[in-house]
Amino acid sequence: MQFIKFLLRLFFSLFFIGIFIICLGLPVYYFNIASEPTTNSQKTDAIIALTGGKERIPEGIRLLNEGMAERLLISGVDKQTKATELLDSQPLPAEEIQKADLKKILLGRQAVDTIGNAEETANWVQKNNISSIRLVTANYHMPRAHLEFRKKMPDLIIIENPVFPHDFNKNDWQNNKATRDLIIKEYFKYLYRWLELGKLRKSL
Repeated sequence: MQFIKFLLRLFFSLFFIGIFIICLGLPVYYFNIASEPTTNSQKTDAIIALTGGKERIPEGIRLLNEGMAERLLISGVDKQTKATELLDSQPLPAEEIQKADLKKILLGRQAVDTIGNAEETANWVQKNNISSIRLVTANYHMPRAHLEFRKKMPDLIIIENPVFPHDFNKNDWQNNKATRDLIIKEYFKYLYRWLELGKLRKSL
């Protein structure tokens, strides 16, 4: 009977410790969501823009036009979409679109999620001897994207280049339920992958 009580106390202690750690991790995750554009102007071998938001591809093209890298990989493009169609559909000034060199833009068509983005990019990086990238995605998505990319490419130099969706302002989380829900959702996705990748590392 004493042993059963001990096990119950241990179970509830571990349970509440786990809940405490999860709750503590949420504000840490929140403060790691970028609030301002990066000030890092270092050039890289390539720019990687992940599909999924209106601001990401335009930012990747802008960076390419500014000479921040010689190549741009847009990961997660629909298999039927052509490069010209993709460019024409972007909210970009006409001069930016005209300036874009299609020979320097590669469309990755295999990825359907963040894990796929990392796998697709890893294959491309290896084939093209890329040692540094500028990663373009939404600020709330960046922590999880960086986690996946770092797992697949531990030696790659990754410069985070977050973009800021018009419908997401992290500082408005108290008044905006959609913003609050998105932060929590992204946090638990990040936490799940962090734990899952930790298990994979231990099994290797």
